[in-house]
Order: sequence, then structure tokens, then C-alpha cells
Amino acid sequence: LTTEENLHEKVMEITDGEGVDRIIEMTGKSNLFQDGLDVLKPGGKMVCVGNHNQSLCISNFTGRVMYKEITITGIFGRRLFDTWDLAIHMVREGKIDLQKYIGKRLALSAFEDGVESFDQIFGRVVFHCNEVK
Repeated sequence: LTTEENLHEKVMEITDGEGVDRIIEMTGKSNLFQDGLDVLKPGGKMVCVGNHNQSLCISNFTGRVMYKEITITGIFGRRLFDTWDLAIHMVREGKIDLQKYIGKRLALSAFEDGVESFDQIFGRVVFHCNEVK
């Protein structure tokens, strides 16, 4: 997406007018938060990671959030970092084998194929910047 493209139009074009299931809002920009609400499918979820320095106001909250049954949640940074440290420690100690959680490995150029396979595999799709051999 370029700065000249309209987020709503582009997402609706790509999803055949359906919108997206999930959004991770990382910018902290109010206009992108608002745009994100408009491209979420009913029942969708937005996770806010970006820090909003100003108050957020959601116009037409009833129609854009309540009637669409959208969930908006955030993260608490310090707990997140503690969790990362614990996970890294457990992996290093051999208490967690991450290979069990990888369902498929693909080159980044095969991104669309990977996304299409999300509900057909157990585990995560790992994309590599270099071609997988």
C-alpha cells in the first residue's frame, strides 16, 4: 500500500469486499485506527500495539463496533517483555521445541500460498527471505 492508495478501497479490493479478520495496529495514528475499524469483518479483532498520544474518539461506535461485534484489545508492554524473556529462556533450556510449532516453511515470495494454507496446517507458517531449498 502506498501513501496515495486508499486503505479501505485496497483492502476491500483484495478481500472481494469482505474485509479482514484481524488487525494489529502498530502506528499509534488515529486515522489508521479508524480506517482499521472500517475494514474489519463482523466479529473481527483489532490489537492495538502502537502508542496513541491523544484521546481516541470512535464516531458511530454503535454501528462500527457494537453491531459488528468487533473486539478491540491492547497489550501491556512490561508483561510482554517478561513473557519474551521467559520464552527465550525456555527455548534455550530445551523445554520448548519450536520445530513442533512450524507447520510449513516457505519463501517470502510464496506469501499468498502460505496465507491460504493457514487453516489447513497445524502450526505456523514461517516465511524466509531467501528461497527455501
